[in-house]
Amino acid sequence: MAIILGYIDIGLAFIFLYLILQRWLDRNAPVRNWPVIGMVPGLLHNARRMHEFATDCLRQAGWTYNVKGPWLAGMDFVITSDPMNIHYICSRNFGNYPKGREFNEIFEAMGDGIFNADGEMWKVQRKVLHSLIKNENYEAALVRTINRKVENGLFPILNHASELKTTLDLQEGYDPGSLSVGFPPNEYEKAYSEMEEAVFTGKSCRKVVGSCKNGFKLEKRKSFV
Repeated sequence: MAIILGYIDIGLAFIFLYLILQRWLDRNAPVRNWPVIGMVPGLLHNARRMHEFATDCLRQAGWTYNVKGPWLAGMDFVITSDPMNIHYICSRNFGNYPKGREFNEIFEAMGDGIFNADGEMWKVQRKVLHSLIKNENYEAALVRTINRKVENGLFPILNHASELKTTLDLQEGYDPGSLSVGFPPNEYEKAYSEMEEAVFTGKSCRKVVGSCKNGFKLEKRKSFV
């Protein structure tokens, strides 16, 4: 009995030392990496401001950041906004970074466009997109549209805020039609944000539950053996 208690004390001591070490290593980290559950609490807590949160993490980590999911859940991933990394992944060596079936299942709501495309389909869509962007008529139309929107949309908003001596958040304005005084709501933006949040939380929950089920089945098999 004394030997068992001794092993328990040693185990608790190791756990305690691990937690202290982990806390020290994470003292300057953008997101706390908890034992077992990883960074899930921090990610879920910031789900409604995911873009700003991701930008803060990338800025603090030097524009490339390793995100840790729950243990054994296979949810670890890397995010980057470094231009050289993006060029290497999305253009120079794209063949080594396929999105895969699981990615398409998660982002099924995005359709079959370039965001979800892989392999030859991605190459075809990339060529079509490049031909459009590099077209002189498209570039001229883009410049005209931006100038018209700035003159007829942005300037009136800024003048209105200046007259009232108030601050405003330009992220509250979305096109089409909502970049105007009062920032009327945009149903498409609202639906897209809700879809984005559902994709993130649904993916996390499915992974965690799936890992728990697999672990339970494994333990159950061992008990029968």
